[in-house]
Amino acid sequence: MASWCDKLASTPTVGFKLDPNFLSGDTLLGSLTAITNSYYDQDKAKFTMEKHESFAVQFSGEDGYTYSIDPTKISVAFMHKVRAKLTSGGLPRVETTSEDAPYSILLDRTVEKAIELLVSVPNEAGRKLKRIGMVTTSVTNQEDMPPGVAKLLMYLGRPWNNKLSSYHMQITATLKKSETEEDRCIYTIVKGDEHEDLINFSFDWQRLYLSGKSIERKQVQDTVRLAQRAALAYFEAIAEGNEWDEKLLSSTSKR
Repeated sequence: MASWCDKLASTPTVGFKLDPNFLSGDTLLGSLTAITNSYYDQDKAKFTMEKHESFAVQFSGEDGYTYSIDPTKISVAFMHKVRAKLTSGGLPRVETTSEDAPYSILLDRTVEKAIELLVSVPNEAGRKLKRIGMVTTSVTNQEDMPPGVAKLLMYLGRPWNNKLSSYHMQITATLKKSETEEDRCIYTIVKGDEHEDLINFSFDWQRLYLSGKSIERKQVQDTVRLAQRAALAYFEAIAEGNEWDEKLLSSTSKR
């Protein structure tokens, strides 16, 4: 059964926060030759350098993946890309160059690329993983919105009788906390004036490791895959909104 993220053609981002490690942009880029070389095809480099600074680099491939590194953060984000292609005797034709796949598959591939990016960077002994973030970003109209998101908007819009023409909401909430970990989520929902029918929303699920985690390949693979399963389960729960029904009704009845 397809998840809500698959149905909405959502796009993923996977990010890591680590202990600081200040490496020059040249050193960072030099450590990533296996990744950049994979974007060379038919005598052409199929990636674009977007940032090359003293301690940070960022580049994106034609397949839609953007790789970013700075002293404390490493991430891979996916976004669909298009380009205009000339045609004989006619108008240019727009074609998609990025990967065409559902969110669950794109997230899998983004996770793989993020792990490879992390282990490719020269890391000092003892450097620890402090946080993992998994993001789903969607654009939809009111009719196609998941029921859980619609319920949240309806609840937040009650003071104005739900007559909201535009809005930009961001909420950060702690989901659970133990002696070693903390899960939280940042909810961002935006509706602008330009595209009256479209609503952009993202859920940034994060797991914080209070004592840090190893970044050795095998350990980090296990850590990230466990976080991925938890994030997907939470995204689905938000979309369905069943748990929120009880909490919203409970909070209303206590007034």
